[in-house]
Amino acid sequence: MYIPPSTAASPLVVWLNGQRLPREQLPFPDGEVAAAIQTGLLHEQPGLIKTARAWRCVRCGNNDPHLFAAFPCARCGADCAYCRKCLVMGRISSCTHLVHVTMPLPSEPHEAPLAWDGELSAAQAEAAQAVRQAVLDRRELIVWAVCGAGKTEMLFPAIAAALEEGWRVGLATPRVDVVRELAPRFRQAFPRVSLAVWHGGRDERGR
Repeated sequence: MYIPPSTAASPLVVWLNGQRLPREQLPFPDGEVAAAIQTGLLHEQPGLIKTARAWRCVRCGNNDPHLFAAFPCARCGADCAYCRKCLVMGRISSCTHLVHVTMPLPSEPHEAPLAWDGELSAAQAEAAQAVRQAVLDRRELIVWAVCGAGKTEMLFPAIAAALEEGWRVGLATPRVDVVRELAPRFRQAFPRVSLAVWHGGRDERGR
C-alpha cells in the first residue's frame, strides 16, 4: 500500500529522500539532523574513503589517484583531500560527511503518465518494447542508433512502465546542452510527473 510521504515521515526525511548530500547543505537545524541520524532515520558516512591506491569518492565513485588533490581546510584545520572529478557539484573532501535516508520512501504509482501522442516506426516500436521489457526485468540493455533516430521517444514506453510501477526514473548524460534540450520534452511527454533537472550551475536540491 502506498503511504504519502507527507503523512509518513518528517519534513527532513521527505526533503532528503532520494538524495545523498553533504550534511552542511541540509536546510535543517543540525540538532534535528543529528537526532535523525541517532534514531536511524538518516545514515551518515564519510565523503571520501581511504584506499590502498589513494581515495575513493563515495558520491561519484572516483578512485583515480590523479583526480584527487589537497587543500588547507578551514573547517577541520588540516590539509584535506578532495575529489576533482565531481567538483562541479560542490567539493567533497576527506572531512565531508554525506547523509542519506536509511529507508527511502516509496514513490507514488502513476496511472497512464505518458501524454505523448506521436507514433513510432515499426523498428522504433520494436526497440522501445525491448527497452521497456529490460526495465521491467531490471537488466541492462544497450540501444545503438545514430543521432536523430528517435532514441528519446523510444524511452517513453519504458519510463511510463516504470512510473506505473511506482519507481523513480533517472536519466544521465555527460552533456549539459542535452539536459537542457531534453528536459522540456520530458515535461511535455509526462506532464503529471514531477521532474527535477540537475546539471552544473543549476540547483534543485530537495526536488
